Amino acid sequence: MAGTLYFGPGPGASWPLTITAVEAALQQRFPSARFVHRTIPTNQQPYLRFELDPGDGELRKGTFGSNGVLSLSDGTPEVWAGTIAWYLSLLPPATSVYALVEESPTDPTPVPETVSSPEAIVEFLHAIEA
Repeated sequence: MAGTLYFGPGPGASWPLTITAVEAALQQRFPSARFVHRTIPTNQQPYLRFELDPGDGELRKGTFGSNGVLSLSDGTPEVWAGTIAWYLSLLPPATSVYALVEESPTDPTPVPETVSSPEAIVEFLHAIEA
């Protein structure tokens, strides 16, 4: 699997992170990351596009929208697992998080609070992909 991975708030939940906060956190964690602020033309919702090296020596792309959805592209769960674990650690305890794997035919799946380590994240993403 090398499609897009999505993480966002549960149904009816709001996300405790803003675009500005996510950009600042990413900049601190990945000093060489590149950022571009965009707006979705159809609904005028702002989002952040970024490009960074999650640790494998390759530049990978992602976005974070004002709706709270983080998308990570161009990599496998193994490539993104450390970044995802770090990102989930930014959220307050008991924050409702759902995940979706682009290739998966299933609906977004709740991420258990126990899924926090890179290894657990990889296992979880492969399980929901199946």
